Amino acid sequence: MPLAIGATISTAGARLAGSGRSETPYPSRFHAWAESHRPSSQVRAHKVADHGNYPSGDALMPVSKEKAARYPKNWRDISLAIRERAGQRCECVGECGLHPGQRCTERNGHYARWARGKIVLTVAHLNHTPEDCRADNLKAMCQRCHLRYDQSHHMANARATRRARKAIGELI
Repeated sequence: MPLAIGATISTAGARLAGSGRSETPYPSRFHAWAESHRPSSQVRAHKVADHGNYPSGDALMPVSKEKAARYPKNWRDISLAIRERAGQRCECVGECGLHPGQRCTERNGHYARWARGKIVLTVAHLNHTPEDCRADNLKAMCQRCHLRYDQSHHMANARATRRARKAIGELI
């Protein structure tokens, strides 16, 4: 349903928990309109993303079944506890290389300030070991910070995969 010119958004002015200030989850009328006109396939994907990424839950993680099996059965509860500890805000303080010494300002469910789309808070394993779920090894991170933090790890995995495929190709 299109917004009329001069229409206001009912969610504007929502209070942020404990902050004492108001912030709208829609930075403009356009975002409210875009949200209401999202294609049905994107709406479903968006709703799945709102639940987080859990290997044993209702949403799928962007990893293989073998890697998902490395996560504990209660990963959903662990992930939720870490995101609640963070106050639904990215805990990155420069580990990603984008904002050294300052905490990232992105908030779960709000439109991204430094990227496109809505923020989905994820939980990063600081040592890249899914089995290690100690609280001091886990940080809630927005997708942008998490991907930047894991970039060298992802590059090493991709390199190993290419080498393995090349070796298999040489055997055939």
